[in-house]
Amino acid sequence: MGGRRMIVAVLGAGTMGNGIAQVFAQHGHDVVLRDLDGAILDKARGAKRLVDRTASALDRLPIEEIGESLGDQLAAARAAIDEVVAEEVKDLRKAIRRQRKRLGV
Repeated sequence: MGGRRMIVAVLGAGTMGNGIAQVFAQHGHDVVLRDLDGAILDKARGAKRLVDRTASALDRLPIEEIGESLGDQLAAARAAIDEVVAEEVKDLRKAIRRQRKRLGV
């Protein structure tokens, strides 16, 4: 999407249209977003403000800090997943023992 700047019209401000409009806007193009439903268009405008604020906040953070934060979040997610898997394996073993006992194996 590099090269010359374009004026892009996106018809439909739902999930897909809003996302498409965001991508073009983030690449420096002028975007006109239209929808027949005013509520959906208002929601898309709110999403754009949230994206703009998030991007602005990320621009102010040092890249190392973002990396550390993501690393911490990934480590916490992995630990939570490991816990869930361990509990599921334990429950599965119990179910197998019950089934074997029921079958007399």
